[in-house]
Amino acid sequence: VMLVPGHTPGGQAVVVDTAKGKAVISGFCSIMENFNPPEDVKTKVSPFASYPVIAPGIHTDLFEAYESVLRVKQVADIIIPLHDPDMAERDHIP
Repeated sequence: VMLVPGHTPGGQAVVVDTAKGKAVISGFCSIMENFNPPEDVKTKVSPFASYPVIAPGIHTDLFEAYESVLRVKQVADIIIPLHDPDMAERDHIP
């Protein structure tokens, strides 16, 4: 379990060692684009243009939320974002 505050003060993510690397269940309101912003988002006039991640839109502390997304991205080989609709359509998670 790792602390990932920002969405809520005591937010947590779950880190699971798998045969394919560390899988992290994000533990906060996120989709895959929070961890890997699309190029079209990076190229538009946006405060996120030069940042490697986008903080969740719902948060109690923007700076902690941003840092939590960065930490998950750095730790995880496989990211499982809780609110990504693509996760529901998968037969399995790698």
